[in-house]
Amino acid sequence: MIRQIKLILTLIFLIPLFCHAQSIIWEKLYGYPHSDEGAYDVCTSGDENFFVVGNSGNNFLNGRIYVLKLNQYGDTLWTRKYNTGHYAFSVASSKDCGCVMTGQGIDSLYTLKIDCDGNILWQKTYPFGAICFDIQKDSDGGYIMCGYILFNGFLMKIDSLGNTVWFREFIASNQMGLGSCIETYDNGYLTGGYIRDPDTLKVVLIKVNDSGETVWENRYKILGRQAVLSTVIEVNQYYLIFGSTGFNTYISKINFSGAQIYSYLFQNESREVLYDAKLINSNKFVTSSSFYPSKDDSSYVVNRICDSLGNIIYSKNFTSPGYISFASILPLKSGDILFAGTNKPVPGSNDDYAYIIRSDSTLFSKPLQVSQLSNTIPKDIYLYQNFPNPFNPETKIKFDIVRSGFVTIKIFDVTGKYIQTLISESLSSGSYSVSFRNENLSSGLYFYKMTFNNLQIKTLKMFLLK
Repeated sequence: MIRQIKLILTLIFLIPLFCHAQSIIWEKLYGYPHSDEGAYDVCTSGDENFFVVGNSGNNFLNGRIYVLKLNQYGDTLWTRKYNTGHYAFSVASSKDCGCVMTGQGIDSLYTLKIDCDGNILWQKTYPFGAICFDIQKDSDGGYIMCGYILFNGFLMKIDSLGNTVWFREFIASNQMGLGSCIETYDNGYLTGGYIRDPDTLKVVLIKVNDSGETVWENRYKILGRQAVLSTVIEVNQYYLIFGSTGFNTYISKINFSGAQIYSYLFQNESREVLYDAKLINSNKFVTSSSFYPSKDDSSYVVNRICDSLGNIIYSKNFTSPGYISFASILPLKSGDILFAGTNKPVPGSNDDYAYIIRSDSTLFSKPLQVSQLSNTIPKDIYLYQNFPNPFNPETKIKFDIVRSGFVTIKIFDVTGKYIQTLISESLSSGSYSVSFRNENLSSGLYFYKMTFNNLQIKTLKMFLLK
């Protein structure tokens, strides 16, 4: 009896460890050829799903707000586009499983709130021309927003319905732009960005109280260099700021009075631009930077996990023949991390796609391994029977597409329950093969279904025999 109790207790304590180890990891592209779509920000929806916002269209006049709702496996639940002449640069969750987004409007600054199904609940425009780069939910149910108006920075607070609570414009003799804002420990707010002083480009930090009145404003060089700020985070008894200085990126520690404590530079041989940084715990952070080698036109992305002293714990590179960047990072409670950005697989084309990655806590993610067997144009769109069949534990599925388009192949069990997405991306014409392997499934009958540009092509049976 005592032995059984010990066994039960051991299992109880091990369950969280097993659950944490089961990370959900994937990499996926979203969009269609020639649609020129990209992602700028991501947030949770409150129902274990995610909102991704960005833009769709190859110029601002015909561009629209682009919103994806994804489940935890990266499957698209729905796609919506709103308001010609508007882009969405930032999004924040709302308490009712919806979200509020903002960015740039054709004639004025705006905020737009949608519910969990993508229906518009309200829209607000504000009587001044501005671009907003960050929106954050605050503790009283409202939102704080920052950006710039012509050559000046601004910070504003709105309530839960989008009404303006207060608005502050910070006058610059030359130029100022604010790109990050947070609510602080004392119910005030901190915003940061860059300011172009007559002598050089500097980081600017502005602390305001809960009424928007300035408490202090400081300008910084980073280790004597010109610099810009991308992200500000509050940690314990200080602030951490992240950004770029010429060829390098930096971390700088600031006390609550605005004084610099120390700064650290990431050393590299190529020009590096940091796009986002997020807190994982009090001494661990995740960042994403783009590198631009001087020898050629290619660029690549480096995602890092580091401590507050700049020591790199994990690092992973991402490349693309065209262009790639991750504009936003979202650490999850499970320990996994979402990265949202844009990928242009073909240089010089209008084929930009939203590129979303869900990695584990070590930055490991498992890209979909789709092999192109031939680029000869097939006669028809066709899904072949898997081989081998029956299989254990792995089988291959071949398919043909006659033109470029968006292909999905999903696995279901005999009851129709969703199991896994094998592929969900845009492909050019040709013949392809994708592998299916799932060692956690039991023996039995399963189905795989192919869609092309949202049209169902075929559903076939396959047998797992262990």
